[in-house]
Amino acid sequence: LYWGIDFYIRIDHAGCYHTYPHVGGPFKTQDEAAEAIRRYLHDRQDPKMIMFLQWTSAVRQCLYWPDGTRKRRLRSEPVDEIRDRQRQLVLALVDKYNEDNHLSGDLAYALKDVVYYQSIFEGDFQNCYHHINFTAKPEGAVCYNLFFAEVIFMKGQSEELPVSCLCSLKPTDNGNCFGCKNNGNADMKHPNDVGYAGGHVMKRFCPFSGPRIPAGFFDDHNLQAEEANLRRDHNFVDINRCTAIACRLY
Repeated sequence: LYWGIDFYIRIDHAGCYHTYPHVGGPFKTQDEAAEAIRRYLHDRQDPKMIMFLQWTSAVRQCLYWPDGTRKRRLRSEPVDEIRDRQRQLVLALVDKYNEDNHLSGDLAYALKDVVYYQSIFEGDFQNCYHHINFTAKPEGAVCYNLFFAEVIFMKGQSEELPVSCLCSLKPTDNGNCFGCKNNGNADMKHPNDVGYAGGHVMKRFCPFSGPRIPAGFFDDHNLQAEEANLRRDHNFVDINRCTAIACRLY
């Protein structure tokens, strides 16, 4: 089953494994973390989503995740942070920053917002650099700090995501990055000391990998129309092709 959830695992300095979204832990081994993720998904599954005998269940699969959450939320509904892949990745980065800088308790930073997120491809297309601006502050602080992070997604290699740069920005920081500018994200702030690996090539590539952006919102009548169209179209399609239909729609 595809849940629309990406899980990130961070290994702390003691060798323990932390999951994002949080499913318990920290865990002593990666296998323990993976098993906790499986249990978490099993416990979230909506029993109604297991039924495959009637065509209405196939339509439901197109419209809902296995836990019964609508794939395309209403405009009035809050963002499902569990499926906000970018935010879950940045939550792991904030925890890494706190640990690297020995910040705990009231001194530890807490994430406020993911401000900018840009994917950059350079060279042989094997590596994808993700540049991120986010805001965070310690508990009790008045002002939020702006941070910059660069995470590298290595195509065709392991699933490890090296963090090549993670720092708090100064008001004077305004480092150059062709990658962000050429992809329409000129407002992204970078450190002046060029502590990041990507974005130094004056070329433009369309991103096609890395964390996916959560599905957008829809008005109530659009959701109703979407379901009506699926039910109407399904009347003319063999039930055995429902999986293929879902793949084309989403």
